[in-house]
Amino acid sequence: MEESNPSMTASKLAKKMGKPYKQDRHSIWVEVPAKKIKEALEEVRKVTERISDLSVFDSGKDLEVTYRFFFSGSVLNIKTRIDTEKPRLPSCTRLFHGALLIEREQHEMFGVFFYGHPNQDRLLFADSTPEKPLRKKILPEKAKCDARSDSND
Repeated sequence: MEESNPSMTASKLAKKMGKPYKQDRHSIWVEVPAKKIKEALEEVRKVTERISDLSVFDSGKDLEVTYRFFFSGSVLNIKTRIDTEKPRLPSCTRLFHGALLIEREQHEMFGVFFYGHPNQDRLLFADSTPEKPLRKKILPEKAKCDARSDSND
């Protein structure tokens, strides 16, 4: 299914979602309101079944969630902003199976709740690790954690 419609490029998809706010030779960035993110991702799913990345950035006033998709020679970045107090977004795991672990990781690191996700248990850190260790409100000394490891060090 990857790029089943070759004429539907990252640029065309971005323009369907709104006005791109940044563009360079190979990448395009578009911001979509959180309430419209599901529809935007459904549009992307019509063209590809692969999500390349999902990242979260704590700006201090909100969380910026960016979905990244690679196409032949171009990258589509879809950004949305969510509240830091109630960070919730619909899970995209039904559209993109590759998002299963990525959403789980972002839930653990930033506390984003992806409703509809089948399993948001901790993935990387021990239970003693403070919740949301990459959030700006976590003090550096509290953010220290024990990564799960198979080593006997």
